[in-house]
Amino acid sequence: SVSANVSLVVRAVNDPPTIIYRHPELVVKEFEVLSDLSITKIGDADALFASNVEVEVSLAVHNGTLYLYEVEGLNVTRLNGTAWTPAQTPFPIPLRFSSLTFKASTTDATAAVQSLQYRLKRGSTGPDLLAIHVSDMGNVGAGQPLTSSAEIRISVMPAGMPVLEILQPKVYLTEDTAITFVGSLFRVQHSAGQIPMFVDISTAHGSLHVATTGAAVTLWQPSPHHIVLGGIGSDISLALTGTLQYTPDPDFAGSDLLEIAAGVHQTTGERAHANV
Repeated sequence: SVSANVSLVVRAVNDPPTIIYRHPELVVKEFEVLSDLSITKIGDADALFASNVEVEVSLAVHNGTLYLYEVEGLNVTRLNGTAWTPAQTPFPIPLRFSSLTFKASTTDATAAVQSLQYRLKRGSTGPDLLAIHVSDMGNVGAGQPLTSSAEIRISVMPAGMPVLEILQPKVYLTEDTAITFVGSLFRVQHSAGQIPMFVDISTAHGSLHVATTGAAVTLWQPSPHHIVLGGIGSDISLALTGTLQYTPDPDFAGSDLLEIAAGVHQTTGERAHANV
């Protein structure tokens, strides 16, 4: 018999990179950090034919800040948020940004995205979208560079109400005589910790005046009967100690109320209420 062989050569064709993630939508509480963005792998099927292939990864969010803790092997090419500084060992603070583009091996790129954390920017209520784009830069095989994209939606849960505690529930004074509250009038705090909030104080039969609040607290007074303060809860309570003055309207005698409301957002959301 006669035998012969025919040599077959299969030419590699470039395949797109892969982005593997567990959840298309995540939920984060306002003012808290989302520590797991569910991205598990940045890959490339062409890595079977070439070891340690390099990819280009772009990450972006709109209403928040991303924190990247694993920077080993990254070649950052575009950064929006902070200036790029070389990684230190141990890296003292994470790289903070709203958009970032870097080149790295698929192994280092995977480690980087797995270390991502997210936090909503102050003053924003969400929702947000994490956009991920990966280019293989035409690593292996015939064809042009290929890209893959993924989007992870981020929903934001409101922080909820602060806790408002009145420390002086009843105060006595004389007609046509002003009074300055010497001790702390109230205490306000939030389960999320030291976060900005507002305190709204109003009265029906008297005027309010605050001598000074200091740099840590902002003051707005839309009318003599109404003041609004913004800042950390403990700073607001301290700023009003010994500085908040109430003056009853001329010739008024009887019962009046200091109506106090505290909340995280002045125009929306739930508020804690109390009266003096």
